[in-house]
Amino acid sequence: RAMWDTATGNITREEKMMIHELLMRGIANDQFIRQISREVRGSMDEMTGKVFDIMAMPFSRMETFNRKSAALAAFRVYKEKGEGFQDALDKARDFIYDTHYLMTKANIPHAARGVDIPSQAIGTAYTFRRFTHNYVLSMIYSFRDADGNFYLKKMDVFLRSLAWMAVFGGLAG
Repeated sequence: RAMWDTATGNITREEKMMIHELLMRGIANDQFIRQISREVRGSMDEMTGKVFDIMAMPFSRMETFNRKSAALAAFRVYKEKGEGFQDALDKARDFIYDTHYLMTKANIPHAARGVDIPSQAIGTAYTFRRFTHNYVLSMIYSFRDADGNFYLKKMDVFLRSLAWMAVFGGLAG
C-alpha cells in the first residue's frame, strides 16, 4: 500500500513532511546511483557525464521511490503504534538504513576503498556485486531473531526468496 500511495501521492500532510525531511537529510535520496556517478565521473568528460546522468535517471528515480515507500510504510507502522512524529521519523530513517543500506565507502570491502588503480578496479567491479553481497547478508540476517541468535527454523524468508527467484528466473529464461 505504501508503494501505491507514494506513486499516487495519496499521503497525509504529516507523511509529506516526513518524506520531505528524509529527502532534505539525504536519507531517502538516490545514494547508490550518486555513488556510482561519483566513481565513474572521474574518468569521463563533461558531455559523457551528462549522457550518464540521463541514462541513470530511471534508476535514480526508482531508488528514490523505493526509499520513500519504505520510509512511508515504516512511518505508518510506528504512528499506528502511538509514536510521535519525531520518533516515527527516526525509526523510519533506521528502517531505510536497515533495508537499503547507507551507501558509503565504509560499506564496501577495504580493498575497494583506496585511490590507487587496483583499488579503483576492485571498487568498480564490486559496484555490480553489491546486490549479491547484500542479498546474501540479508538472507543470513533472516535466520536471526531479535536478539541476534541464529535459528535454522527461521527459514521462511529464505525459502520464499528462493521460490520467487525460481519463478522470476524461470519466466526470464
